[in-house]
Amino acid sequence: LPAGPEEAPEDRDRPSSRSDEPELYRRVRRWFDWTGRETEGELDAKLTKAAKALRECVTAALKDAAPDGCKVILGGFSQGAAVALHALAAASSAAPLAEPVASALPALLPVVGLVQLAAQAPMGGLRGGSLAGVRLLVAAGTSDEVAPVATGEALLAACTDPSVGAHAEPLLRYEGGHEVTMPVADAVASFVGAVAAPGAVAVD
Repeated sequence: LPAGPEEAPEDRDRPSSRSDEPELYRRVRRWFDWTGRETEGELDAKLTKAAKALRECVTAALKDAAPDGCKVILGGFSQGAAVALHALAAASSAAPLAEPVASALPALLPVVGLVQLAAQAPMGGLRGGSLAGVRLLVAAGTSDEVAPVATGEALLAACTDPSVGAHAEPLLRYEGGHEVTMPVADAVASFVGAVAAPGAVAVD
């Protein structure tokens, strides 16, 4: 679910009227405005609002088209990565992603994978056990000044802490800045293919 194009602030929460955009794209136009001057509480409120919109998109997608045995993989780039993580694992989240999905569907469809590309995260604490059984891919550019490698390392450590429970691939360091390069795209495709493959064994 991509963030929308640059828009005027007053337009960012309005549904798009463009007929050529997929319905789910129209639900989320932009993640959130982050000036870097917010208090922890203000930033958490913005993330929570964006994470709620993401949950609604995932729930709608699953209601409309989820086959039996569907696996859910969340992911994002930059702010989108922070929102995906917040939706799934933030200690301040009102409810984990599984709860609204489970209430809307006859069976729980587990989140089995999480992709974090040039992530502006971790932002706030992570809920205990929230990533148990989730496979994780974190990528960071060696010349990224927005989300440097150290941020990726901190994110990886936070998510794989035994109290949180993610099972991670080694940190993917790539030559580049705040961008998604072709080698990163290839690595994401391989990761998603492996996690979503029929018969893929869930981690404990």
